[in-house]
Amino acid sequence: MVAPAGHWTISTTAVPTQQSQFNLATGMGHGGHAEGDFIRNIEVIRGSAFGDTMIGNDGDNKLYGNEGNDTLKGGGGEDHLIGSEGNDILQGGDGDDLIEGREGADQIDGGAGQDTMVLYSFEDVPGGVTVDLAAGTASGGAVDPGDTFRNIEGVNATQYNDFLYGDENDNIFTGYEGGDIIDGKGGSDTVVYNGAWIGGDGSGYGVGVSVDLAASRVSGAAASYDRITSIENAIGSVYRDALGGSDVSNYLSGRGGNDSLSGEGGDDVLGYKKDNWGIDLNVTNLFDKDYASGCQGLLVCSYGEGRKALLKAHVTW
Repeated sequence: MVAPAGHWTISTTAVPTQQSQFNLATGMGHGGHAEGDFIRNIEVIRGSAFGDTMIGNDGDNKLYGNEGNDTLKGGGGEDHLIGSEGNDILQGGDGDDLIEGREGADQIDGGAGQDTMVLYSFEDVPGGVTVDLAAGTASGGAVDPGDTFRNIEGVNATQYNDFLYGDENDNIFTGYEGGDIIDGKGGSDTVVYNGAWIGGDGSGYGVGVSVDLAASRVSGAAASYDRITSIENAIGSVYRDALGGSDVSNYLSGRGGNDSLSGEGGDDVLGYKKDNWGIDLNVTNLFDKDYASGCQGLLVCSYGEGRKALLKAHVTW
């Protein structure tokens, strides 16, 4: 099977046979109806009702296990792994990966990179989750008692009240709705907010968030009842946000909307993103009161770093 250049999917959901293995890195299929298949230019695989093995390549792959006890290995690239039903093994490999175990007792290993575990409840399972990245534990909500995880730096939590605790790494937390307790612990940690749409009759409006990192205070839309501790960075919604930094180095990004960004002290990066375009303003030593850090005599002085601002534009496709 050689697909033309583009974004293509292999689906085995309708094939009533035994388990199969697809390896995008070698371009070969094994077992069941996959035996002897030759694979090229494929980025997405949807598994069968049996225990399948799917191995990605260096591209950005999406591997969907469906039913059965599946093994999903992302390889390189920024991969999206979805175990679905069954007791699955999900390994992100290199790159910044998004991993969803969903039902069953799953074994999740993010591997290298900035990897995120998704716990948003797509099932009819009320209640939030408690995740402690330092301890490597998760409970509540749709989390199975047999779930395990390692090498995870980020959490996309649920629409309920969640308790999210970081570790010594740079963590990224998305709490969604509910009153969430988020403690970044060590590292340079980030909260992400998505805002809310008020009214569903066509006359509604979007509501952004207000985040004050210095005061550890958040309000508005999905952030109304959240409490944050040891958070250094904030990413706002596509609506109108007000993001304020602290005395340490912060990263503030408003995404879409007419946003207000205030870095306060520290060497900050202020970002804006819309669709696939974005800009980042990196400010260094702007608030230093003394450029000369000290003088040892009339003509001998020690100087600090210069004040500077760097504006970067970027696009993804």
